[in-house]
Amino acid sequence: MELSLVSFNLRCVWDNGDGVNCFLHRSGMVLEKLRAEKPDVICFQEAMPPHMEFLRQFLPEYDFVFNQRDADFSGEGLAVAIKRNVVEIYQYSMFWLSDTPSVPGSCFEKQSGLPRIVQNMILRDLRTGKFFRVHNTHLDHAYEEARTNGIRVVLDHIAQCQKQWKLPVFLLGDFNACPDSDVIRACKTHTELEIVDTTEKIDTTFHEFGKRLRQENTKPFANKIDYIFTDSETSKHPYTVGVWKENCNGIYLSDHYPVFLKIEL
Repeated sequence: MELSLVSFNLRCVWDNGDGVNCFLHRSGMVLEKLRAEKPDVICFQEAMPPHMEFLRQFLPEYDFVFNQRDADFSGEGLAVAIKRNVVEIYQYSMFWLSDTPSVPGSCFEKQSGLPRIVQNMILRDLRTGKFFRVHNTHLDHAYEEARTNGIRVVLDHIAQCQKQWKLPVFLLGDFNACPDSDVIRACKTHTELEIVDTTEKIDTTFHEFGKRLRQENTKPFANKIDYIFTDSETSKHPYTVGVWKENCNGIYLSDHYPVFLKIEL
């Protein structure tokens, strides 16, 4: 049975600052694409309350889990959408990427000052009864050290969970890190968790509403910062991966290409 997952950075600006690409102008395209593709699981980054109100209203076939990252549980956040007639939530948690993950709004000492979180789920495919893990995150945009420390916290958590109950793992999100970064090296060299970048052949995900696509002499892979990893065993299953590149008259789905994975479980 094929399972479809998407990592989708929504771009947090709602109605100003992005000109023709503000979300008010993109929202129809976003909705049309999601309705056409019907992913089973969608991991959103840069989600804000207006996004969630819109998505919940017009995608009633999905259940949403939305977590905001600030100490008072406000601000930008992450969301996971689960297609209700295909997948159900069996277990759920979230925490902050810091030395004190259970402290709301906590950060590493060297970080942008913007808290970062991860959403962790065990989901069950209602068609097959199979369980699998989904982890949705968005790493710091300012400091490589914070990104590397953050992903290590996530990987250590997954590794400990896998010791208790080994399941297929999917780690999705905006890592704000290129393929040759310390962040991705940490993903590929973790001593207790062997995961594979299913998006390895994708060369661009972040394009700034097309601006970077028009730049010349861009470093190879310089614009790839969104990923979908899976465990080494699951990576042996047949799968297809790619990005959604739709745009209309210079209006894009987002400033990132959403990344999709379709895999046989």
